[in-house]
Amino acid sequence: MKPSLVDTDILSLFFKNHPHVTAWFDRYLVEYGTINFSLVTYYEIISGL
Repeated sequence: MKPSLVDTDILSLFFKNHPHVTAWFDRYLVEYGTINFSLVTYYEIISGL
């Protein structure tokens, strides 16, 4: 698995507990320890997009 930058769509699916996405997050966190996303994604998520 390569390091990734998570976009708004994927983060939104994670918050909705999509099983494939949450499984990917679990595997990714074991390997890298953190999730990376941009400031644009951050503002889109907190503004409800």
